[in-house]
Amino acid sequence: MFYLHLAGVDRLDFVFRIVRLWRIPEEDLKSFMDDWAVIHGKIAACLAHELPEGDTLYLAACVKRSQGGADKKPQPNSPVLADQRAYSIKAAYMNHVIVDSLSHPDMCAGVEMTPAVRHAIEKKKSELGNVIRSLRQYRPGETFEQFVQRKFARFYGKTVAEIARQLNATVSESPKAVSYSICRAILGVKASKIAEFEKAGIQLKTIRLEPSGALKEAMSFQNIRYSEIFHEEEWEDSDWHDTISRRFFFIVFRKKAGGGPQDAVLEKAFFWAMPRQDMEEAEAFWRDTRDKVRDGDYEHFLKQSETHVCHVRPKARNAADTTTTPQGGQAKKYCYWLNRAYVFDIVRRQQPIFPGTL
Repeated sequence: MFYLHLAGVDRLDFVFRIVRLWRIPEEDLKSFMDDWAVIHGKIAACLAHELPEGDTLYLAACVKRSQGGADKKPQPNSPVLADQRAYSIKAAYMNHVIVDSLSHPDMCAGVEMTPAVRHAIEKKKSELGNVIRSLRQYRPGETFEQFVQRKFARFYGKTVAEIARQLNATVSESPKAVSYSICRAILGVKASKIAEFEKAGIQLKTIRLEPSGALKEAMSFQNIRYSEIFHEEEWEDSDWHDTISRRFFFIVFRKKAGGGPQDAVLEKAFFWAMPRQDMEEAEAFWRDTRDKVRDGDYEHFLKQSETHVCHVRPKARNAADTTTTPQGGQAKKYCYWLNRAYVFDIVRRQQPIFPGTL
């Protein structure tokens, strides 16, 4: 039962808009069970204090806060206190359930549906294609992530063009779209989006190494919305926390000297979540950024040389590209970045595919 939350309205007056019977689909239930095993494994290893939500796909161990903040609780066989947590289904997955519900008129009688809205919902559903269409696709004991990495491993050392020919797939000429095109082709998804990635909120990011194996560029993310960060109070509710607490899927290509995007070689692909200690530094970075926005200081955000994990800088080269500030003035558009050295270290820590590659 989904109700519509309205600020300033008594909870007793909230109106339920969607009512339905629902059961976790069989192919998703396996991932829920695998997520539980990850959470249980950390607790059994006395690492309940290191339970980032990015470690799992659909099921999360979210922090439960009291009015005074996050409560610390003792954990088995460890002197380290851990945040009080609860099982939860991730928001990205629940949004998928909502979209599916809205496509059934009998489930959402309380929602006003114009033809345009109904068309948009059907279009959103049609854009999704499943990687797992039958549990028989899995090898015994294999998780979804292991399945994906097994599919990719077959193509390590091949160029984009070679992979496309082998799979009889059309791959975008745009460097930005190549990775997603290759990913869909390798995983056998014909639709424009990978359903499991969308339901898990997985962020697919491309890392392009130079022919020498070096990494020149930091990793960019969304623009900072000044009016939103100005009002953010809790780190766990911030836009930046939502971004970096998700699970990532990195696809690493090595450029070919003198070649184009189609000549880049697939080196490795792996899932990753930001470790707890780095999340703590990212939180300090977010607080510094928020406080400067509140002070109206848009010229002294933390630079790459001043932090280990992330920094702020413009993405656009045009200095005239500005936006309105909470103070009513204009300021340059800045965005979040993960530091170049930090991203390169993530790549280096992964098991090399070929001896001497990195």
